[in-house]
Amino acid sequence: MEYSDLDTHLMLSYLLALPQVTAADQLFSKMAVSKVSLQLAIYYACLQIYARTAESSNGEPLLCPPATLMSHVISHVIGHTTAEWPVGVQPAVELLQCYRTQLCDHGVSLQLAIIRLLD
Repeated sequence: MEYSDLDTHLMLSYLLALPQVTAADQLFSKMAVSKVSLQLAIYYACLQIYARTAESSNGEPLLCPPATLMSHVISHVIGHTTAEWPVGVQPAVELLQCYRTQLCDHGVSLQLAIIRLLD
């Protein structure tokens, strides 16, 4: 786990080889929290959602820039509740929502730590 932040491509390939989204969630929960690990979790969830929805026929998601893909998927997920998604997509939607919240919380905690240092 200690090298996962250094080699995100390799980590992503291991994640995509996992049979279930819940296995990836268990892996992420054991990792140290960092901006890179949280962004990787979000990207992974977005890839899973994109691949499991009808939109996957619009192109190859791995050829799309990660920021563009994440923005596209997140914009669709925000407007719907988890229950509105097909059963096979719901775990990935829950994972996406969880790690987006954690990334926001992580950013706020870093800002608060900087403010504390300045006082």
